[in-house]
Amino acid sequence: MHLTRKADYSILIILEIASQEGWVSLRSISQKTKIPLSFARNILYSLSKGGLILSKEGVQGGYKVARPISDISIKNVIEASGFNLAMTLCMHSTCDKSSFCRSRKILEKINMEIIDKLDQIKVQDLIYAENN
Repeated sequence: MHLTRKADYSILIILEIASQEGWVSLRSISQKTKIPLSFARNILYSLSKGGLILSKEGVQGGYKVARPISDISIKNVIEASGFNLAMTLCMHSTCDKSSFCRSRKILEKINMEIIDKLDQIKVQDLIYAENN
């Protein structure tokens, strides 16, 4: 499994927002994460649409997390970016080889373990690990 740049940057952006007090501006997020402004805006839209962050327009506006960082998993962030966590095509669609495929069961098991682990890791965990 290889994360897209958008999924990777989504994690960077949510960590930046979550580590700040109050509203964080788009410009500040872009500068601190070194993500181009237009790409950061696109990611922020996805995170907002996914219910992970709130946005507020105006001089005192910006972005902040929508709920406690102990409730936001890395899985939530990756999924909000639009990344599909399935390792192979057959895990998120029907497969004409499923009746004789010898690898599907083990790949499904591995995939579920990865998804479970990503769901266990919270934004809070990464922020605290970063500060220690």
